Amino acid sequence: MQATAKQTISSLMEEHLSGIIRDALAIQRHAKRARLHQTTSDRPTLRRRLHAADINLALQHRGCERLYATNVVAAERDDAYRRIDLEAYLRQEATLEPPTEVAAHRHWLAVDGTQPEIPENPDPSTTATSATAATRIEPVPTATGSENTGFEVHRLQAKMLSEELQLYYTRVHLALERGNATPETADQQEIVLQSLARDTGLQELVPFLVRYIQSEIHQRIGNVEHCRTLVRAATAMLRNPHLHLELHMHALVPALFSCVVAKRLPGNHWALRHDAAMALFTTCQVFGKDYANLQAKILQPLCSALGPDKGLASRYGGLVGITMFGPKAIDAYLLEIILACWDDWEKALNTSDKDTTEAIHMCQQAALTAVHIFLDRVTPTEKAQRLSWNELAEPLGDRLVSIQGEQTEYCMCFV
Repeated sequence: MQATAKQTISSLMEEHLSGIIRDALAIQRHAKRARLHQTTSDRPTLRRRLHAADINLALQHRGCERLYATNVVAAERDDAYRRIDLEAYLRQEATLEPPTEVAAHRHWLAVDGTQPEIPENPDPSTTATSATAATRIEPVPTATGSENTGFEVHRLQAKMLSEELQLYYTRVHLALERGNATPETADQQEIVLQSLARDTGLQELVPFLVRYIQSEIHQRIGNVEHCRTLVRAATAMLRNPHLHLELHMHALVPALFSCVVAKRLPGNHWALRHDAAMALFTTCQVFGKDYANLQAKILQPLCSALGPDKGLASRYGGLVGITMFGPKAIDAYLLEIILACWDDWEKALNTSDKDTTEAIHMCQQAALTAVHIFLDRVTPTEKAQRLSWNELAEPLGDRLVSIQGEQTEYCMCFV
């Protein structure tokens, strides 16, 4: 080695060791470690010597690898400083298996929502699936106390949350349960909904809130006001930019569909269906760019609700839900159905009871809203290519006047 290289390396090593020793002395001083050593006089003196732990902490502070050594303590035994056979130590180290090399590679976790059967993925026959996902997996002990190869899936544990999040969840639960019966509870509920829509640090509560909304909607679907409050809470969570609900859509979306296309709901359920349809549309707005087939999967059940074998309430939910997606969805799924069903609705008004008449009026209003959105948001060229005024004027009649913004010959005859 050249003399200049030797000098450079020596100075670097000296500087590095000096820095480590200085850090170790500072750590020892803060740790208040000291040893008693007998000097030439009869009175022992207090001197400081570095421990292996001090060196390790100094190396850890610098981001270096720690020394694999133990603390050397003063002892008066004769075998305190026994000799170590290095050859035996090396032979013992050679018998140990080296750790497995860390590696990473890519594989398909799921294809179109289906998990492929490859060695990297768990066996679907042994995988425990549940709507209430687990947060911990622990081995199941046998009767003798030894561990078995099986696993037990634990449900969500609220005690795993911090005290602040537990208190927050309790306040949200109480506000959603009390409803808006009084002005005070209505104000509290509004504050909670605004908090769910904008607050940060709520990601740990997402599984608990989604499970609560899902179970409450399925169990108390007859309580329309309570379900509407839950739907508003789900919409607020979807609009919160700090929350990530991708892994919980399988539990939240079916509950929202139940509120949109349910066959029978008591009371004034029309507002509930509208709010749930808006929540589904918000889901597509938030996650539509990341999941290309999400909108198609949401539109499919809404189109199924328009079938001839479905009730008027389910048809209303389908009309409102598809209308949310704009003129292209209306053109593709609703215009032909509206023109085909309008005459049947008009005939049924004269021979129906009060509840059926109300349902028909709501379906007609939803249909007129869809036609208005289509006529208002497409160009005249598209209107002319898609349908003629005679096709609309024959079933809808003078109702076109209120939903048409342009001064057409048909509208001006009424004016």
